[in-house]
Amino acid sequence: MTRVTTHQPRRIDADTRIDTTGERANVAPGGAVDPTTTSGLDRATDDGPTPSADGAPPPSADGARPAPAGLSHVAARIAARGHTPGLLDLVPGRYPGAVGLADVLRAAADDPQTAGAVQGIINELEQKTGIKVPPQLVAAALADPAKLVDILQVSPAEMSAGMDTMNAAHAARADGSNADPGRARVLPQRFNFADLSRTDIARPEAKLEELAPGLLRGDVKSELSDADAKARIATAEVLDRLADNANLPPDQRFEVRYGDGTFTRLDTFLDALVEDGHQIEVEVGHRVANFASLLTRAPNGALLDVPAPLMVRTGFKNDAGEEAVLPAVHSELVISIKPGPDTKGPGVDAKVKWYQGVPHTGFFPEGLNRSPAWLGGLVADRFTGDQALEAAELAGLLSDVINDTAKDQGLAMSGYGVTGVCNDSVAIIQHALTGAATGYPLMMRDGAVTGELFRRLRQSIDAVPSDVTTNASSRQRALASVPWEPGQEPLQSTVTARAILED
Repeated sequence: MTRVTTHQPRRIDADTRIDTTGERANVAPGGAVDPTTTSGLDRATDDGPTPSADGAPPPSADGARPAPAGLSHVAARIAARGHTPGLLDLVPGRYPGAVGLADVLRAAADDPQTAGAVQGIINELEQKTGIKVPPQLVAAALADPAKLVDILQVSPAEMSAGMDTMNAAHAARADGSNADPGRARVLPQRFNFADLSRTDIARPEAKLEELAPGLLRGDVKSELSDADAKARIATAEVLDRLADNANLPPDQRFEVRYGDGTFTRLDTFLDALVEDGHQIEVEVGHRVANFASLLTRAPNGALLDVPAPLMVRTGFKNDAGEEAVLPAVHSELVISIKPGPDTKGPGVDAKVKWYQGVPHTGFFPEGLNRSPAWLGGLVADRFTGDQALEAAELAGLLSDVINDTAKDQGLAMSGYGVTGVCNDSVAIIQHALTGAATGYPLMMRDGAVTGELFRRLRQSIDAVPSDVTTNASSRQRALASVPWEPGQEPLQSTVTARAILED
């Protein structure tokens, strides 16, 4: 799905218009996006695209749902029973490759392992958001596992308060366990792209674990070849380490050699690739964050998705008092680098992404694992030419700002939730280039971001709002970030939310 404004190459000057309402103009359909998954709220290991399918049978006249095509044996036990629509209930027939979480949990409710799985998901919610689930809600979910879906919903204000709790606990640790371990690196301090084929780079293994009968969790390897995965891993680390060099002493800086040149700066390296005939394109992408990464199996052994996103209460209601509740959206810059017919050097052919994640803000390889179709995908903006270079360079600059701020202030999860989340980081770059932003929710606290490097981005940091409290652009951005065309939403609650936000 694409709602994209393709921007012609240009340079940004000090008079760039600021649009704090977040309204977009000249948005047209067409094109496609590679959605990706996340780790924590924003996974560092992502997924590639998986097409959706249609054709599952509709509900019967009495409201009971027949078993969708390929339904697992566990979910099939309850498929004939109707129940009151819940927050994570699927629109019947729209995504037959997915099974509702409540269905799977109800089917396995009698198994002792299921209570442990429910408790584990609740524990993870608390660990990743800092939000303490009330004991009575935990007890209700353990007694009726299907009620877990009522727990997986938060407001931006609750998320912000939870991050405060996490940072207070982080700062209070005196045993050294709050030290930032840094990001794992696989390349040597001096790397030559001509040596890529001879460099030992292992693709992360995709793993699945059984949480309860019929309920699995983990990642599935995408169809991306191992050679392409290797190129993406190496390219992401090169861009990330070049960005990190800005605050390192000369003897600690990473060096990359390409052709006849050696580079320690992100901008000069990208310029060299363009001079050697490469095409660089950057997209602003939105899709749902795959918070729990749950799956089940069909009788034939095929894996089916179990959508379990973290749901965000927007605060906007209709006349009947129903609130618009949306799956938490993940935003990222997707950076595509391709050699051209006149490229003379070893050539770089890779797709990487950039965003603020857990526990690092920076560049990551794209498409290593499969991405469920129900996550959707939206391209909000596309940059080419000089603007693509500008977007990538500003991303590297913002990496330094966020990571250094988190280190200086001793923030948990490298500042995630205080210096912003994935949506904030991408919104700042998007705003710097277009004067508007489309992500929701935004949570950055402007005063938390410090340092001299951020002066170039300060105008956009100040202009992009926080959704901890409702603001003039919250409603429009919440609607603009929905990553499905009308009629393609996997959850009935999202259909309702769209209608409320459009009213």
